Amino acid sequence: LRFLQESMTSDVTDGYLRGSSALFQSWVVFSSYFDDIQVDLQSMEQRTKNSLLATTCTSFMISANTLRLVFPHMNSDGHGGVTGGTWSPLAKRLEGQRIVVNGTVRFDWDSVNRRVTRIMSTSDMITAMLQVVDSLDGVSYIFNGARVTPDCRLVGQNEYLS
Repeated sequence: LRFLQESMTSDVTDGYLRGSSALFQSWVVFSSYFDDIQVDLQSMEQRTKNSLLATTCTSFMISANTLRLVFPHMNSDGHGGVTGGTWSPLAKRLEGQRIVVNGTVRFDWDSVNRRVTRIMSTSDMITAMLQVVDSLDGVSYIFNGARVTPDCRLVGQNEYLS
């Protein structure tokens, strides 16, 4: 966290959250939702004098914990199995799968203060999920009620990260 605070402006944003502490907490929560997260840097390109674009490939495992925390609607109890219920066939297919998500991260730089002012990321979980479930209807079901969006953003993150 200290590194983030020293390398970013106090009001750094990702377009949704503001401040290095909020961004850090979002990453902590994301890493608690998914297992064995790996982020590979594919390329970096300076786009303007004050912006850098990184192309990434992120992969992670879908565990039973992931299903319970991120996709609770896929259990017949609607709460991730907290009160029993059974998991849908799609949930069973997802469990144990490594999901590979391609994306980009743009870093905007304040050359006066010599700090990052904005971190804008885009990710494509739709294509990744489509490779596992083989149908757009299945992908739609996965994300309808999920606690993560198709672009890898945590749903409701402003509620617990403010």
